[in-house]
Amino acid sequence: MGVTLAHEIGHGVDDHIEVKTGYASARGDLFENERQLSEATRLSERLRGPMAQSDIPGVTDYRRHPTEKAADTFAAMLIEPERSRELAPSVTTRFQSYFAQFFERFDDRVEALDAAWMNREHRGSF
Repeated sequence: MGVTLAHEIGHGVDDHIEVKTGYASARGDLFENERQLSEATRLSERLRGPMAQSDIPGVTDYRRHPTEKAADTFAAMLIEPERSRELAPSVTTRFQSYFAQFFERFDDRVEALDAAWMNREHRGSF
């Protein structure tokens, strides 16, 4: 369930990051090159398994669309930030830059939650 939630948050951020209409990934504003798309595929497959080829002529797996790759990359960065940077340095650097405002707020919130949890743990209450 966590992967699905992080993925859907990724769609929301991709769709609302700018005042422009539509997803940044669908407009071609997000991925800068084939390396980033390849790394995004790697992260997607790490989260959700291999991208299967359709056996129906003319039909491709929807997961190959840039909006799906963006949402999966975003989810991977939320769930496994360090491992995502190791496996996909180009695309994670791009996302960190493109979605800087989100990730700054996210990092601040994670730190605050961690500190609150540690304070609670030291007091002996759960």
